[in-house]
Amino acid sequence: MPMRNRIRCLLLAVSLCLPETWGLAQTVRNKAADAPQTRPLKPDSSRSPEVLSRVEPEYPPEVLRAGLRGVVRCQLIVNEKGIVYEAKALVGHPWMRQPALNAVVQWKFKPLLVDGAPKPFVVVVTVSSSR
Repeated sequence: MPMRNRIRCLLLAVSLCLPETWGLAQTVRNKAADAPQTRPLKPDSSRSPEVLSRVEPEYPPEVLRAGLRGVVRCQLIVNEKGIVYEAKALVGHPWMRQPALNAVVQWKFKPLLVDGAPKPFVVVVTVSSSR
């Protein structure tokens, strides 16, 4: 195995052993979005939120060179305007979480209407690497 690949494998192995990467959730808040005015609802499966605008993650060169693939599952809090207020990475490789969060915090949703009034909501989305 070439030295470069050995170093890459070693770095990957070390990153997986670091305590700060052991399943701890990372959170990103959208500073441009207003905070929800009421407690966010969890829509039932019959009213699945509609994504109007989706941004794909941009992974750093290290992730691409290492050939990492997989998914990052994120919990989003969406305000009354359909703008993501906060995103939290629940599951995923530590090197892929931040790019996924940076992308999903830019997503836009169709506002959730309850009795004709827009309400904030919580939704879990999955971002997969296609590279």
